[in-house]
Parts: sequence; C-alpha cells; structure tokens
Amino acid sequence: GLHGWQCMGTEAALSQDEDWKKIAKALMQQYAKRVQGSVLENKGSAITWNYTKVSAQQICKEIAVQLERYLDPDGGADSLMNGYPVRVAHGKGYVEVRRKDVDKGVAVRRVLDEITARHQEIDFILCIGDDMSDELMYDAVAKFAADQEQKQEQKHQQQGCPKRNARHEFKRHHHGLA
Repeated sequence: GLHGWQCMGTEAALSQDEDWKKIAKALMQQYAKRVQGSVLENKGSAITWNYTKVSAQQICKEIAVQLERYLDPDGGADSLMNGYPVRVAHGKGYVEVRRKDVDKGVAVRRVLDEITARHQEIDFILCIGDDMSDELMYDAVAKFAADQEQKQEQKHQQQGCPKRNARHEFKRHHHGLA
C-alpha cells in the first residue's frame, strides 16, 4: 500500500549504486572539508554537497560548478561518473548526484497512479516547489492531468456523449526560478 517507504530500484541497480555513491561521496567529502559550513548529505537515492549555510555564496557557486563538471556523466572519459546511470543537479545551495531513473517526478507519478489504481478519482493536485529540481515533479503532474483528461474523453466517446468543451488547465506559477 501507500504506507511507509518503498524502494524504487531493483537489487542489481541498488548494488551498482554503491559504486557511484562511493566515488561521489569521497569527492564531496573533500569539498565539505575545504568549505567551512558545507556538509555532505546521504539521502539514500542521492549524495549531496550542501552549501546553503555558507556565507560566501558566490564563491561556493563557482566551486559547485567545478564539482558539477567533475561529476557530470556526460563530461566524457575524464568524468568520475562516466558510464554510471546518474544525473548531476546543481540547485540553490547544493550539488547532487542521483540515479537518472529516480526523481521527484517518478515518485509523484507513482503515488498518483497508485491512488487512481484504487479507483479513487483525483480532482485536485497542489504541487509546490522552490527549485529547478522540482521541474520534473511539475512535468509529472501536467502529464498525469493530460492523461486523465484523455481517458475521460475516451470514456465519454465510448458512452456516446458529446465532446466536452471544458478542459482542465495546468498552470505553473514560477516564483523566483531562473
């Protein structure tokens, strides 16, 4: 059910995770030691270097760009994450390495699908975020809404109902996102 934590990966994927996590953790620990006030966070599905509490934000942003470049799996053979199924995100005060297939969008879609699978109609979704990492979540909600609307249209057509004029609108309100 929807009680407690659910693992989103297979045993093989979780085993492979240990390899990239060790590499990312070792590098990020060096950054945490170099930048007083920054910390390393192990979030289970991600390893994060967090510098939100450091007063010299501009310097940290420059250091974060360097860290992101070292970790970017698409950065070629010199990248420490080359060949691993990971994504590197640089947001407000952090650099994060996580699996490509595990993100807020995947999690939100799984929850919405489980609710509808239990024959519970969803008539309202409030999705709030404050960072670029939330974009995948917004996209998942928008796609879910579009899929639900398409299913409703098909259901009405099968029942011989006239086409509905009212359409759901998904509005994004970006506040302070660059």
